[in-house]
Amino acid sequence: MSNASQRLRNGFSLIDVMVGMVVGLLTMLAIMQSFSAFEGQKRTTTNGMEAQENGLIALHALETDIRQAGYGLTTSGALACTQINTYNNGVSAFNTAFIPIQITDGGSGSDMITSIYSTSAMGGVPANLAAAMPTSSAVLTATTGNGVNVGDILLLATPGSTQPCSRLAVTGTHPQANGVDLIHNSGTSVYNPPGGSNIFPASGYGTSPQSVVFNMGTMVQNQYQVLFPCSSLVATNLFTTTAAPGCTNTSSITNATPISGNIVNIQAQYGIAAPPAGTQQVYCWVNATTTGGAGCAPSDGNDWTPAGLVANPANVARIKAIRVAVVARSSLMERPNSLGNCITTTVAPVSWLGGPAIDLTADPNWQCYRYKVYETVIPLRNILWANL
Repeated sequence: MSNASQRLRNGFSLIDVMVGMVVGLLTMLAIMQSFSAFEGQKRTTTNGMEAQENGLIALHALETDIRQAGYGLTTSGALACTQINTYNNGVSAFNTAFIPIQITDGGSGSDMITSIYSTSAMGGVPANLAAAMPTSSAVLTATTGNGVNVGDILLLATPGSTQPCSRLAVTGTHPQANGVDLIHNSGTSVYNPPGGSNIFPASGYGTSPQSVVFNMGTMVQNQYQVLFPCSSLVATNLFTTTAAPGCTNTSSITNATPISGNIVNIQAQYGIAAPPAGTQQVYCWVNATTTGGAGCAPSDGNDWTPAGLVANPANVARIKAIRVAVVARSSLMERPNSLGNCITTTVAPVSWLGGPAIDLTADPNWQCYRYKVYETVIPLRNILWANL
């Protein structure tokens, strides 16, 4: 056998194997580094898209609901009331703030927004009282009962006055010569006070000045808030339940309907018309604080908190729109740098052009996330159509 044939039969040498292993390891290292880089880019892109979707869902839900605010709470040129008297399962409440759209300022945190409206097709057409109703145990006779069904919530009001509204529930109807009796027995609804208990104002409701009955249907009083630390936007119907508590994760949310996850903040302002009431064009934006109008004309430096609006009902009629900003964040934290610092977001986002930076420091790792801010102006069409 020749020397050449012998060398061919010997196979790879140790050096050949070691060189091959080094080349293979270098190739695998390059592949894994490329995979890690592209996977990081994919994760960043996916998280950004997820934040965008969550923010748009939250903003759409807010806008759809807020546009209905005030339906069933106005007559032509007058608001039903800014306070309400209620009874609920043995508990009476008097002179509670009752404003079509209400912002509760969260200070450095997230704001809350509450919208109130009727769900009845006849909610925008109140019926006149055909006879005086001095107390909540008296017979409620309206000029018409069209669209009123058993279980509907009724709102008694004297629009244009300072009287609070009162809330009752329909338990039956009975036609009369001058209209229809809307029965509100206490035994079949937790919202009707028993005999001897009165939730009406001292003067009751009468025909001079003319009091009216609004059909609120099942009535909606949705409060929107961001729950921390689960970072979820939720809606609570305050008419049927109490406000949602905080949470440790989305599975522990109670008393509320989750709207969108990974929402860390909502901010809102009132868009107001110039005084006196009756002007429909928004000329200034105010916060729901005691000095909310400080950036507008001096005369607008009023108290725009819920209590301040109740004390000054004329200002309620000046609210024609609200401006809302929704802050959504990515669902996954980005990796810190080599020093262990989060530098994904170095500057806090702002709510709207010229607005203050949003405080996200309740989460010590807030800089490890990416954020999207969505802002819109929502006109209160029922207030505008009523020409308040």
